[in-house]
Amino acid sequence: MAIVEPRPQDPRIGRAGDAQSTEVRDPRTGAVTGSTAEQGPAEVEAAVVAARAAFVGWSALPFPVRAARLLAVRDRMLDRIDELAASIVADTGKLTEEALVHEIAIVADTIGYYARRGERALRPERARM
Repeated sequence: MAIVEPRPQDPRIGRAGDAQSTEVRDPRTGAVTGSTAEQGPAEVEAAVVAARAAFVGWSALPFPVRAARLLAVRDRMLDRIDELAASIVADTGKLTEEALVHEIAIVADTIGYYARRGERALRPERARM
């Protein structure tokens, strides 16, 4: 997992909008690889509202369309596998092989599984009493 260190409280640096920013470091080298803004209750609420709004449109799509979109995401992920593996390695300190097998391959397989079998899993079921 990446080493995350709060930036100094100096108001001239370490800010992303109104939120305090946190440096993200490569655990192998300690080099700063990016930063992330800390999110407060208002930002979390906005994210939840946006997710709920997106779900309305997503759930209205027929399952074959959703499956096709998931497979397109998987294909794009696999097209950029080297870049994605490098990002995982820099963020977690894992070996490239671990990123490929324990992260990327599992996600790609899971997407394929649900693209094939998800419609059945989403069918309404009667509760047995």
